[in-house]
Amino acid sequence: MTQRKKNNLTLKRVNKLFIYKEGKLLWNTNIKSSSYTIGDVVGSRNRFIPVVEIKNIKYQLHRIVYLLHHGACPQKIGFIDKTLTSEGSYNISIKNLYVPSKKAKTKKNKVKYKPEISFLEANTYLEYKAGRLYWKEKTAIFARMVVGEVAGSISKDSPYPKVMIHQKGYAQHRIVFLLNHGYCPEVVAIIDKTLTDEGVYDISVGNLKEMTSSLSNNTTNTRIGKTSKYRGVCYSKEEKKYRVRVSVDGIRKQYGMYINEVDAAKKYDEVAKKFIGEEARLNFP
Repeated sequence: MTQRKKNNLTLKRVNKLFIYKEGKLLWNTNIKSSSYTIGDVVGSRNRFIPVVEIKNIKYQLHRIVYLLHHGACPQKIGFIDKTLTSEGSYNISIKNLYVPSKKAKTKKNKVKYKPEISFLEANTYLEYKAGRLYWKEKTAIFARMVVGEVAGSISKDSPYPKVMIHQKGYAQHRIVFLLNHGYCPEVVAIIDKTLTDEGVYDISVGNLKEMTSSLSNNTTNTRIGKTSKYRGVCYSKEEKKYRVRVSVDGIRKQYGMYINEVDAAKKYDEVAKKFIGEEARLNFP
């Protein structure tokens, strides 16, 4: 009986046996007691997922292709486009392969962050010119995007332009920062939030700045607290006054106590403007 294993080929052996060329896997060496010769297309194509049999063990070709390109093979590898080729199988080219994201177990009301795109992946498909992102290469053979055209889409629900790569959505301003600086911080802030004619923020690199998460907490929308309706203000029962607090560089600091709640809110605005600048969300903008 023929054994079936997903993958137990080492990278060294794969590099010796196969070569990847123009979306196909070719033999790079002759196999004993086999009719295959160097340069022949590897495997059988009479099934959705083509396989190759070596010493009575079957290996899926798309997993070998992924291993050749990335040096490792995850447990699951998916096909972006499952349109069958003329040979009746899925397209195993590296551009048509992706690793499905794992569904993280999260508690209710816990914020779920989208996975970050790597510099290598961003630089492969996108390029930054004159304040915009453009497609440098298609993400898949049958993808609808056109190389050289402006990348991404605009939504009426958000002023942040997005771009889809391998079925994942990314904020364009973060990719712009990544491409220009080689890394992406925890928070990338928009300096001037005047909307463009398209109804979105200007994502040019000069309009972006790195911000710590502590400062970001002071730039989110004003919310009503348990003891005060103003941001950065809380009521002290012991002092019978309103306390002003602002987080700066990860440290929450106190900036006085006031009998009047409005005066406390105005003090918060004053401190927020000083340390945060135009990005600060104020009680009285």
